[in-house]
Amino acid sequence: MDPWEHKDEGHERAVMKGLNALRDKKLLFDITLIAEGKEFKAHKAVLASCSEYFRAMFTDEMKECKLDVITLNGVSAPGLAAIVDFAYTAKLKLDVGNIQDVLSTASHTQVISIIESCATYLERFLDFENCIDVATISETYFLQHLKKKAYICIGKHFMNLTCSEQFLNMPTLNLVYLLECNYPIRCSEEDILNAVLNWVEYKESERMAQAGQVLRHINFQNIAVHSLSATLQLDIFQRIVQEHPFIETELFCGTLDNKSETLAKTLMNKRGFEKTIVTIGGFDPNHGLNNRLSYFHTNDKKWKKLSAVPHLQQTDFGVAVLNNELYIAGGNYHQGIQDDCAHSFLFKYNPATDKWTTLSSMLRPRCKFYLGVVGNKLYACAGLIDLTELEGVNPDISTASQMSPCEVYDPETDKWSFICEIDSKESYNNFPGVVHGHNIYISGGMWTHETPMASDYDDVEYLVTEILLKLDTRNNQWEIKESMPTERVGHMMEIFQDKIIVAGGWKYINPDLDDDREIIKTVDMYDIKIDQWITINQQTLPKYHAGAALIGSRIFIIGGFESFDKKTAMRQTNRIAVYNAKENIWEEDQWFPFEIWEHMCCTLEVPMCREDLHLPITTGTPLSMKLMYPSG
Repeated sequence: MDPWEHKDEGHERAVMKGLNALRDKKLLFDITLIAEGKEFKAHKAVLASCSEYFRAMFTDEMKECKLDVITLNGVSAPGLAAIVDFAYTAKLKLDVGNIQDVLSTASHTQVISIIESCATYLERFLDFENCIDVATISETYFLQHLKKKAYICIGKHFMNLTCSEQFLNMPTLNLVYLLECNYPIRCSEEDILNAVLNWVEYKESERMAQAGQVLRHINFQNIAVHSLSATLQLDIFQRIVQEHPFIETELFCGTLDNKSETLAKTLMNKRGFEKTIVTIGGFDPNHGLNNRLSYFHTNDKKWKKLSAVPHLQQTDFGVAVLNNELYIAGGNYHQGIQDDCAHSFLFKYNPATDKWTTLSSMLRPRCKFYLGVVGNKLYACAGLIDLTELEGVNPDISTASQMSPCEVYDPETDKWSFICEIDSKESYNNFPGVVHGHNIYISGGMWTHETPMASDYDDVEYLVTEILLKLDTRNNQWEIKESMPTERVGHMMEIFQDKIIVAGGWKYINPDLDDDREIIKTVDMYDIKIDQWITINQQTLPKYHAGAALIGSRIFIIGGFESFDKKTAMRQTNRIAVYNAKENIWEEDQWFPFEIWEHMCCTLEVPMCREDLHLPITTGTPLSMKLMYPSG
């Protein structure tokens, strides 16, 4: 007969049930544990099976190995009762009254699963009322994940906590850790300084010696000069300086002579935040068109998932950042030459809270336009306007005046209003832009003859242009500036030290042949002060439909297309070209996890404590050019 193996899936459960039945009937006990004078009878094998502590006690050469009765010092009776019950039933009941007893006993007896359950319980019910106590517990029992969550919660509710007994009695080491751990704290640095001074004064005699250690972690450069001057005059601060003279000489050296760093209104404090590059939407070979937001810390060079636009999958939208909040407006949510459909919705994303808000829609549905920030307002410039959405809305407005309208959004009132349009009988679209002072500059792109969103693609003529336009938002006037050295569309445009830099994009070799195109290799620079263009560099692998973002002096040009060779379906790329604008050199290429194109990029301050998934590193077979290749 052939061998046959049988496995009873319920055997383990039956054994546990049987052992618990023996306990209930008080049979075969071989050990009695005593905690706080209370006896707990059990079976050594059961306790040793789930606890390293008991396994060592009952099996190693320890004196307890031969004892039938063992007194456990430093263990509470309620805690031991919970441990023994869990060993026999795999069930654990936790509440506010027993959590510390159970956690302490589980830590003492090394029952890992119970320690993890206690940490999960504390994290689940973590709030501003208990976060300081939970932080202390996490420190005591080396619960690192819980510790991180607790300190993040303290930072989130910092202003509500500063006058509480928990904060005023916080141990020095805990306060120092809070200030040095680089987690977000939702208040100004001035508020943090005042809270620390109050904390010192609350128990001044015993804390004065540690005051210098705590104040080392205050970012004085982020406090306004007048506030620092006022702080210097406070009695408690004078006493601290007298005890720790280095504070005034080292920490304030040069601070009062410099302006504090300008912070976004919604950010308040840069603690725990780092400037990142963010990609928004676009196409990739794995998902096609998507609404994903990804971000990249330049220090660790890891791309992670951030969020997703709360709308239909779309492209050709406008992106702007105001007060460290991301605004996404308009876009095209039907792909395909015959079915382009622009919309006017406006969304806002706050990385500090990880929340989206839907705001008032633009006055015109549009895509392939520029969205910029001047002062505290958003400007939507030209683009493809979906006139089919406007039929019968205002018959007094001529079609020509609707071709390249511009509008401005005031976040204070959540309202849009029209401003000076670009004077043209054709639609102006598919161009990038930058902001310099009160001025918006847009370059290149396309003039679209006939009505935009035409039903018959063959009736639409696209003209790639080299134009450079400037909008002075103070007088609401457009002005034509010196044209670029060559026409471009699908290019990137960034500004660095009063210079506008453009790179990539494409142009027609023969405008009568749609396929007869070339990618622009030159890098051109426009001097705003003298209204003049010069060519300053070239790209070995020029791109179009890439995303670009500036951090410091480096321009990161992400993804896009690198070829017009139809045999390779336009060759999407995951290459990140890095241009050093200060040195005028191309640095070593970096890589996005997969090919990406027709996306947008910006920079945002993102909390470093986020626990986001890394983007998987994949490459894919390019989708068909028919699907992926909209005009322009």
